Amino acid sequence: TDRKAIGLASPVANTGWYVYVEAPRDAYVASTRRAGAVLLFGGLIGTGLALLMVRLARNELSRQHQQELAILENQRLEALGLMTGGIAHDFNNLLTPIIGGLDLLHRRSEGDARALRLIDGAMESAERCRALVSRLLAFARRQSLTPRDTDLAGLLQGLTDLLERSV
Repeated sequence: TDRKAIGLASPVANTGWYVYVEAPRDAYVASTRRAGAVLLFGGLIGTGLALLMVRLARNELSRQHQQELAILENQRLEALGLMTGGIAHDFNNLLTPIIGGLDLLHRRSEGDARALRLIDGAMESAERCRALVSRLLAFARRQSLTPRDTDLAGLLQGLTDLLERSV
């Protein structure tokens, strides 16, 4: 046989004869190479697609996890806001009669300088409490707070009076 050809002998049933088929070697090798290349590239493409799908699935799960965390954080903040609003309203309800009582005492004790000074100090503290309640309510309603300058010397002077009376 020629080395450039490939032959295949197979027996014919019940005859004792053999059939010998010969094909050019180049035809067999070329088709085998093409088939191997198709399998190789098909495998590479399949592997690439599988890796792409894994990456897309991982990204999707990560995105969903981030969304769930954001929802939980929003729920926590909303619960904190509701609780803060409730406390601020209760505190405001307690503070209103205190301020009203201090105002009545201020009107009735016009001659007593020491009593007026004590009442004024208590009224300043009550006003600071009212400002705190206002900030708590703003947080509960998610309003924006406007920062402003604070007279530090005046604030410290008010604390000095309070501390002197306490001591």
